[in-house]
Amino acid sequence: MEKTSLKNHKFEKGKFTTPLNEVIAELPDFKSWYYGRLPEYLWLGLIIDKYGRDIGINKIIKILFIFKEHQISDIKFSTILSLETTLKIKILNVIKNEVEDALNPLTLVFTYSNFSDFNKLFLFNEDIEKRKEQLIKVLNESSFHQSDLATDIRYFIVLFKIITNKVYGVSNEEIQLYPKLSHEDEKMRQIRPLIRSMDLAFVNREMTNESFIERFWDEISQITECEELCISSENPNIDINLYLEKVYEIFNYFNSIYKLDPLSEKMNVILGIAVYSYKRFKEIADYKMFDSILARSNVRVLIENYIMLKYLLLTETKQENIWKEYKYYGIGAYKLILTKSREENKDIQNSYINFEYIELLVNEFRNEEFIDMDIRYFDKQNIRQKAEAVGEKDLYNFHYDYGSSYEHGLWGAIRESSMIKCVNPGHRYHTVPDINNFIKLKSTLKDSIKIMNDIIQILKNEFGIPDELLKGVINFEESIDR
Repeated sequence: MEKTSLKNHKFEKGKFTTPLNEVIAELPDFKSWYYGRLPEYLWLGLIIDKYGRDIGINKIIKILFIFKEHQISDIKFSTILSLETTLKIKILNVIKNEVEDALNPLTLVFTYSNFSDFNKLFLFNEDIEKRKEQLIKVLNESSFHQSDLATDIRYFIVLFKIITNKVYGVSNEEIQLYPKLSHEDEKMRQIRPLIRSMDLAFVNREMTNESFIERFWDEISQITECEELCISSENPNIDINLYLEKVYEIFNYFNSIYKLDPLSEKMNVILGIAVYSYKRFKEIADYKMFDSILARSNVRVLIENYIMLKYLLLTETKQENIWKEYKYYGIGAYKLILTKSREENKDIQNSYINFEYIELLVNEFRNEEFIDMDIRYFDKQNIRQKAEAVGEKDLYNFHYDYGSSYEHGLWGAIRESSMIKCVNPGHRYHTVPDINNFIKLKSTLKDSIKIMNDIIQILKNEFGIPDELLKGVINFEESIDR
């Protein structure tokens, strides 16, 4: 299926709505193929699995016509099990005579204590592991609603509706051709979607036995174990200390020249942001954490610092005091925290927040009674608007937004970093908490170095950096791209 472009989504009130959701309501769980319907029809898949497609189809068709003779309403397994006892035993014997032990794996789910009639007839083999293996195999092969086996099963659902006169006006040619053609036959490219659409057309009219569905998944989840599939990235083994040494030399150089103009607000702010970025980078580098969750949050911070630097420089020509305004915007945020702590009189003495030191910082150069607290975005523009203003829209759209998912603990980031896939279809392909830290995310090293070097380039453009110092960081970045 072709992926829908962003412009073809409907955007309204901060939400992108996919075109399909505009016209088609998603099926509830109990009507979905895998969760709500497959448990009812899995017995058909087991027959095909045992006998192969050609023989299996013929056997099932024979069974369907016997169902019709006895006026059974549908071919759901819950319907069979809930028939009046005499008829139920008769139908179960019909199935047994036709397919022998094909339904043996289902005795693990529908046990003797609750389904004795079924168990007596179909418990041929008590090998639990073998029954589990067969059950999981068929579940897996039929879990996707367009798979070969799932389409075969859905064919029987449609066929039974036709032979019991519940469907009219259907072309018999495709229905008659379907069991005679292999799935690889060119004609099946038209017939298979037709079968699935016909089946889907009747889904909302079907009665759902919710307790049966819940029992099925509860039983099968308890008799099978998780099969964890951990996707980890192989990351480059690079001596980051060489790069850190080069960056340190650059900042050491600026430490020297800063003494020549120590009262410059502009240099103070630019160096402050750059050194803060360097310290964030170094914390990740020192502990070799470029494949970590923290590293992703760190890239986001580096990007925001870089965009802010470019924005301040862009705005400087229009707002002469932008550097001081930037400082007091940040100090105002600290004052707000301090003021709230006083007014609410919260006992947070053991917190990591050093309120005494914060008070000193707030009052460092101006009495706090003269410091405003602006809770809007700095300069009334959010980071996206600032990124667009300085020509960094792509950096925001991809890298920054991705990092925001980690910063705010959104499920995409949680799923990628902290939950391992279970590939057991009996567990409905759920996810398992990664408490042993098996997941290794793709390294942020190259991205981090690139953004750090972009920040250094701003320093070079504004204040100059000797070529021998600049070449060190540039050459390192180029070396890891080879």
